[in-house]
Amino acid sequence: LDAVNSHTDLPVCAGFGVRHTDQVKLLGKHAAGVIVGSALVEKLEAGEDPAEFLSALTA
Repeated sequence: LDAVNSHTDLPVCAGFGVRHTDQVKLLGKHAAGVIVGSALVEKLEAGEDPAEFLSALTA
């Protein structure tokens, strides 16, 4: 990600299989944003309230 960042002034986001806080924190050190789309959809499909999940990722 750092190599990609060095070639653009645009914000670089990363995400594929990201489900856990430690993954978000690690990727967040090297990307402008971290995408947790599939994990969020899974919570919604299971009928769970995604607020706790999302709060944990940003803590």
